[in-house]
Amino acid sequence: MKTVIKISTTALAITLMFFACKKKDETPPPAATTTTGSTPVLNTMTAKVDNADWAMVNSPFTGVFISKSGYSYSFGGQNSLNNPFTSINLGVMHGTGTYTIGTSVGAFASYKDTANVYFNANTGTITVTLMDTLPQNQGILNKFKATFSFITNTVSGKSYTISNGTVDYDKTR
Repeated sequence: MKTVIKISTTALAITLMFFACKKKDETPPPAATTTTGSTPVLNTMTAKVDNADWAMVNSPFTGVFISKSGYSYSFGGQNSLNNPFTSINLGVMHGTGTYTIGTSVGAFASYKDTANVYFNANTGTITVTLMDTLPQNQGILNKFKATFSFITNTVSGKSYTISNGTVDYDKTR
Protein backbone atom coordinates (compact mmCIF):
# COMPACT_ATOMS: atom_id res chain seq x y z
CA MET A 1 0.00 0.00 0.00
CA LYS A 2 2.86 2.38 0.84
CA THR A 3 4.34 1.76 -2.62
CA VAL A 4 1.04 2.64 -4.33
CA ILE A 5 0.79 5.88 -2.28
CA LYS A 6 4.43 6.77 -3.13
CA ILE A 7 3.85 6.16 -6.84
CA SER A 8 0.57 8.09 -6.79
CA THR A 9 2.15 10.99 -4.88
CA THR A 10 5.14 11.08 -7.26
CA ALA A 11 2.87 10.99 -10.32
CA LEU A 12 0.71 13.77 -8.87
CA ALA A 13 3.80 15.91 -8.10
CA ILE A 14 5.18 15.45 -11.62
CA THR A 15 1.79 16.31 -13.15
CA LEU A 16 1.49 19.46 -11.02
CA MET A 17 5.02 20.58 -11.93
CA PHE A 18 4.34 20.02 -15.63
CA PHE A 19 1.15 22.09 -15.67
CA ALA A 20 2.41 24.74 -13.22
CA CYS A 21 5.46 25.69 -15.33
CA LYS A 22 5.05 28.94 -17.23
CA LYS A 23 5.44 28.52 -20.97
CA LYS A 24 7.78 30.83 -22.86
CA ASP A 25 6.00 33.72 -24.57
CA GLU A 26 6.83 33.47 -28.26
CA THR A 27 5.40 36.86 -29.14
CA PRO A 28 8.25 39.05 -30.46
CA PRO A 29 8.89 42.33 -28.65
CA PRO A 30 7.71 45.54 -30.32
CA ALA A 31 10.07 47.11 -32.86
CA ALA A 32 10.41 50.34 -30.92
CA THR A 33 11.87 50.95 -27.50
CA THR A 34 9.79 54.03 -26.76
CA THR A 35 6.01 54.16 -26.52
CA THR A 36 3.38 56.85 -26.42
CA GLY A 37 0.47 55.33 -24.54
CA SER A 38 0.29 51.86 -26.04
CA THR A 39 1.43 52.83 -29.55
CA PRO A 40 5.10 52.17 -30.43
CA VAL A 41 6.96 55.26 -31.64
CA LEU A 42 9.32 54.71 -34.56
CA ASN A 43 11.74 56.94 -36.40
CA THR A 44 10.05 57.77 -39.66
CA MET A 45 10.78 59.37 -42.99
CA THR A 46 7.96 59.20 -45.52
CA ALA A 47 7.16 60.86 -48.83
CA LYS A 48 5.43 60.47 -52.16
CA VAL A 49 7.80 59.80 -55.05
CA ASP A 50 5.95 60.54 -58.28
CA ASN A 51 2.74 60.01 -56.23
CA ALA A 52 3.82 56.54 -55.01
CA ASP A 53 4.25 55.96 -51.27
CA TRP A 54 7.85 55.86 -50.04
CA ALA A 55 8.97 55.04 -46.49
CA MET A 56 12.33 54.70 -44.80
CA VAL A 57 13.12 51.25 -43.45
CA ASN A 58 13.14 51.19 -39.65
CA SER A 59 15.11 48.38 -38.07
CA PRO A 60 17.76 47.88 -35.40
CA PHE A 61 20.32 48.49 -38.15
CA THR A 62 18.19 51.43 -39.36
CA GLY A 63 18.07 53.09 -42.74
CA VAL A 64 19.18 56.48 -41.34
CA PHE A 65 22.42 58.20 -42.24
CA ILE A 66 23.53 61.49 -40.70
CA SER A 67 26.55 63.70 -41.34
CA LYS A 68 27.83 67.22 -40.64
CA SER A 69 30.04 69.44 -42.76
CA GLY A 70 30.79 72.89 -41.36
CA TYR A 71 27.42 74.20 -40.14
CA SER A 72 25.41 72.07 -42.56
CA TYR A 73 23.69 68.87 -41.45
CA SER A 74 22.62 66.07 -43.73
CA PHE A 75 19.86 63.57 -42.93
CA GLY A 76 18.97 60.69 -45.18
CA GLY A 77 16.93 57.54 -45.23
CA GLN A 78 16.71 54.49 -47.44
CA ASN A 79 13.73 52.25 -48.11
CA SER A 80 15.54 48.90 -47.76
CA LEU A 81 18.65 47.42 -46.19
CA ASN A 82 19.23 45.38 -49.37
CA ASN A 83 20.06 46.39 -52.92
CA PRO A 84 18.45 47.78 -54.92
CA PHE A 85 17.17 50.52 -52.62
CA THR A 86 16.10 54.11 -53.04
CA SER A 87 17.11 56.94 -50.73
CA ILE A 88 16.21 60.53 -49.93
CA ASN A 89 18.83 62.92 -48.55
CA LEU A 90 18.19 66.37 -47.05
CA GLY A 91 20.68 69.06 -46.09
CA VAL A 92 20.12 72.18 -44.00
CA MET A 93 22.06 74.67 -41.92
CA HIS A 94 21.86 74.33 -38.15
CA GLY A 95 18.51 75.52 -36.82
CA THR A 96 14.79 75.52 -37.43
CA GLY A 97 13.05 77.38 -40.23
CA THR A 98 12.10 77.03 -43.87
CA TYR A 99 14.94 76.50 -46.32
CA THR A 100 14.45 77.03 -50.05
CA ILE A 101 16.49 74.61 -52.12
CA GLY A 102 18.69 76.49 -54.56
CA THR A 103 18.55 79.85 -52.74
CA SER A 104 19.11 79.12 -49.02
CA VAL A 105 22.75 78.55 -48.13
CA GLY A 106 23.36 74.91 -47.23
CA ALA A 107 19.90 73.68 -48.31
CA PHE A 108 19.90 70.70 -50.64
CA ALA A 109 18.00 67.51 -51.33
CA SER A 110 18.51 64.48 -53.53
CA TYR A 111 16.87 61.21 -54.52
CA LYS A 112 18.67 57.99 -55.50
CA ASP A 113 16.70 55.53 -57.60
CA THR A 114 17.03 51.73 -57.81
CA ALA A 115 19.42 52.06 -60.78
CA ASN A 116 21.81 53.86 -58.36
CA VAL A 117 21.39 57.17 -60.20
CA TYR A 118 21.43 60.31 -58.03
CA PHE A 119 19.02 63.13 -58.83
CA ASN A 120 19.68 66.50 -57.17
CA ALA A 121 16.80 68.81 -56.32
CA ASN A 122 16.35 71.85 -58.56
CA THR A 123 13.54 73.44 -56.58
CA GLY A 124 11.73 72.78 -53.33
CA THR A 125 11.61 73.50 -49.61
CA ILE A 126 12.64 71.89 -46.35
CA THR A 127 10.89 73.15 -43.21
CA VAL A 128 12.70 72.13 -40.01
CA THR A 129 10.46 72.27 -36.92
CA LEU A 130 12.84 70.59 -34.45
CA MET A 131 16.62 70.23 -34.50
CA ASP A 132 18.57 69.11 -31.44
CA THR A 133 22.34 68.80 -31.83
CA LEU A 134 23.39 69.01 -28.20
CA PRO A 135 26.14 69.52 -27.46
CA GLN A 136 25.67 72.60 -29.67
CA ASN A 137 26.95 72.37 -33.25
CA GLN A 138 28.45 68.93 -32.82
CA GLY A 139 28.17 66.23 -35.46
CA ILE A 140 25.49 64.50 -33.39
CA LEU A 141 21.92 64.95 -34.55
CA ASN A 142 19.82 63.90 -31.55
CA LYS A 143 16.38 64.94 -32.82
CA PHE A 144 15.17 66.12 -36.21
CA LYS A 145 11.64 66.88 -37.43
CA ALA A 146 10.94 68.35 -40.83
CA THR A 147 8.65 68.44 -43.83
CA PHE A 148 9.93 68.62 -47.39
CA SER A 149 9.08 68.58 -51.08
CA PHE A 150 11.24 68.98 -54.16
CA ILE A 151 11.57 68.33 -57.87
CA THR A 152 14.80 66.78 -59.10
CA ASN A 153 16.96 67.60 -62.07
CA THR A 154 16.59 65.50 -65.22
CA VAL A 155 19.06 62.69 -65.86
CA SER A 156 18.77 60.69 -69.10
CA GLY A 157 15.26 62.04 -69.64
CA LYS A 158 14.02 61.13 -66.13
CA SER A 159 13.20 63.34 -63.13
CA TYR A 160 11.28 62.79 -59.89
CA THR A 161 8.75 64.78 -57.89
CA ILE A 162 9.08 64.23 -54.14
CA SER A 163 6.06 65.54 -52.19
CA ASN A 164 4.41 65.32 -48.76
CA GLY A 165 7.74 64.43 -47.16
CA THR A 166 8.05 64.16 -43.38
CA VAL A 167 10.86 63.24 -40.99
CA ASP A 168 10.45 62.40 -37.30
CA TYR A 169 13.81 61.22 -35.90
CA ASP A 170 14.89 60.80 -32.29
CA LYS A 171 18.26 59.13 -31.65
CA THR A 172 16.96 57.58 -28.41
CA ARG A 173 14.33 55.47 -30.21
